[in-house]
Amino acid sequence: MFKSVTTKPLTRSFSITSTSYAPASKKPSRKSAKVKQKKYNSPVTSHPLYMEIPQALRYLRAFQVGQPLVKQSIYLQLSLNQEKGAHPLNGSIQFPHPVVEFEPIVFTTQADKIEELKKNGVKYVGGAELIEQIKLKEVSIDSLTHAFATPEIVDKLKPVARMLGPKGLLPNVKKGTVTDDINKMFQLSGQLPFKQKDVLLNCIIGNCNFSDLQILENLHAASKAIYGSIDPKATKKTKVGIARLHTFQSPGIAVEFEGLQ
Repeated sequence: MFKSVTTKPLTRSFSITSTSYAPASKKPSRKSAKVKQKKYNSPVTSHPLYMEIPQALRYLRAFQVGQPLVKQSIYLQLSLNQEKGAHPLNGSIQFPHPVVEFEPIVFTTQADKIEELKKNGVKYVGGAELIEQIKLKEVSIDSLTHAFATPEIVDKLKPVARMLGPKGLLPNVKKGTVTDDINKMFQLSGQLPFKQKDVLLNCIIGNCNFSDLQILENLHAASKAIYGSIDPKATKKTKVGIARLHTFQSPGIAVEFEGLQ
C-alpha cells in the first residue's frame, strides 16, 4: 500500500506591492525665495519687537533682575543671508569696554618679560615647559581668553596648535598677538573673536551693569568689525539681516545695527 502524501499549498515568497521611494527633495519655489528676500530687505523698524537701543536695554535689564552675575551678559545676534558658497564671517572685535575678564596665556623664553608679566598678574607665562604642560593637559586652557607669544617661540607651538587653535588661543602675526610689546598685549585685552555658525552670528556685547553709552560704544565697534569682514568684491554675497539684543532669559529685541558703523 502506498501512503497518501499531503501537499502544502504554495505560498509566494515575494511581494507584489510596488517599491516605495523617498519623495524627491523639493527646491524652494520662487515665491518662497522672494518672501525670504523681502524679509531680509525689510527695515528693522518693521520688526514687531523693534526698539531704540536705550529702551531695549531697559527691558533687558528688567528681565535679569535677581539673576546671578554669570547670567547678566547681553548678547548680539545677527541673522545672515548668504549666497551658496559664500565664506562664513569671522574676525575679531576690539571692544573699548572689555566684555570678558582678561585671562591670558603668554609664551616666551625671555626671562625679563616672564618676570614683568608675572608682576602684572599673568598666571600662565613661560616657554618650552609651559608648552609641554599644555601638551600633557597639566594646564587647563578652558578658562583662558587670550594668547600671546614673542617671535622667537612661535615655531615651537606646533605640537599644541591643534589644542590651542579651536579655542582661538593660537598666537598669530596677522592678529597682532605675536609681539615683544607687553603694553600691546594688555591693549588687546578688549579684543574678542567672532565666528559665524550656520546662518547666525552671536557674540557677547556687554553686561547688564554697563551704562547705555558703554553698550552703544561696544555695538559701534562690533558693527564696524563685522561689516568690515564682508568682502564687497566677493562673487558670493553676504547680507546682514535683523540684529537682536538678548540676555539669558529675554526674547531677542530688534535694534538698529548697520547705521552704527
